Formats: sequence, structure tokens, C-alpha cells
Amino acid sequence: MSTKIHNGYLLPSMSAHELNKFCNAFRDKIQNIMKEMYKKQLVSIAIEIIDRKAMGIHIPKEYVKHIILKNPLCIAYHTIQDNHSNIKKTGIRNGRFDYWCDLALIPMKDKIFCIFYSERLKYLRLWEKEKLVTPYPYWNNYDRPDDVSEEEWDK
Repeated sequence: MSTKIHNGYLLPSMSAHELNKFCNAFRDKIQNIMKEMYKKQLVSIAIEIIDRKAMGIHIPKEYVKHIILKNPLCIAYHTIQDNHSNIKKTGIRNGRFDYWCDLALIPMKDKIFCIFYSERLKYLRLWEKEKLVTPYPYWNNYDRPDDVSEEEWDK
């Protein structure tokens, strides 16, 4: 079976305390970006609802269940919260509403292998700018191509 890791990175070896400090500092940076993106999305959804009502255009199903609230900002807030809850509950990522960032850390003898997961390109770019982070994409080709015989592959 072939393995492809496009979002792999290396960190230098460090103590658990140093790694925790590094990750917490990065989390703080991400949270600042997330807050700004959240505010923009909240306002964007509220304006979309106002515009659709004013023009008599159909309001999407995901907003309608909160329409009883009347206030477009409340509708936007509850729509975002419902989608966050659904992502958390199902594990199915939704790029429009997914603000999470996950990092898998695999300690090695002299380095730490990391796999970065996020739907947000801004988070990835910020991660890649970190001084201690080195890109480490990885792949191997253990699968035999269809046009190569087993004898040739084993050579």
C-alpha cells in the first residue's frame, strides 16, 4: 500500500514542556485569526438574510429553522453554532463553518513528526511561517503499477 502525507512537518526535538509552550503560542495566533473570520462570517450571513428578504429571494434551508428569531444576527449566530455542533458530532468537516485546527505529533528520537489538519489555508500559512517548522511531505510507492509484472516489481 502506498502512503502519501502532503501535510507533514518536522519540529526539532524538545521537552514536553517546550512543546506545550510552542503549541499554546501557536493556538493563540490561530484564535486571533479565527475570531476575525468568525465575525466576518456572522455579518456576511446576516447581510445575506437581509438582502434575500428585501429582494424576496428564497432563504436557504440552513437559515430557515432559525427564522423565528427574526434578528438576522441571531439567525446567523445559531446557524454557525449548529454547523459547529454538527462538525463536532459527526467528524465531517465543512469548510464554510470549520474553524478547527488539529495537529498530530509523533515524537521520534531526534525530532518530532507533525501532521497538520485544517480546512483553513490561513492557518496552514501561519503554521508554515513558524521558525521551528520544517516541511516534510512524505510518500512511498509500495503499490505495484498495473503495467509492471510481479517479477519485474520484485527485482
